[in-house]
Amino acid sequence: MTAKNIRSSAWLVLLVVVCVEAGNFNITSRINEVLRNDSSMMFYVKCFLDQGPCSAVAQLFKRLIPEFMSTNCVKCSLNMKKLVCQMLFKMQEEKFTDLWGDFLVKYDPEEKYRNQLSTLMDSCPDESETDD
Repeated sequence: MTAKNIRSSAWLVLLVVVCVEAGNFNITSRINEVLRNDSSMMFYVKCFLDQGPCSAVAQLFKRLIPEFMSTNCVKCSLNMKKLVCQMLFKMQEEKFTDLWGDFLVKYDPEEKYRNQLSTLMDSCPDESETDD
């Protein structure tokens, strides 16, 4: 990788972080839109499974999945934990069942995190709970 590419990558990462921190990159509202639209949900899940293209938000979420799985979302804010839970529950709906199985195989092939995932889903925040 050339120095120019490294600088470009660093600026891109910095820009994404600044946008997320500034609230200009509103992942919460985008994920909520996806959860309400089955074709958008399918787009995201296929992105997560490397079976289709990824939008910037889907790619960001995809990069975080291994951490969510391995840490039980311990570093997640309350709002992020809600989003993770909503995505996981949505992927388990009947219309996404095959993709849910593929998701588990991809992100937990050795079944090391199934209990943690179950615990995470059992402890999902209530809709009334918010970050303070």
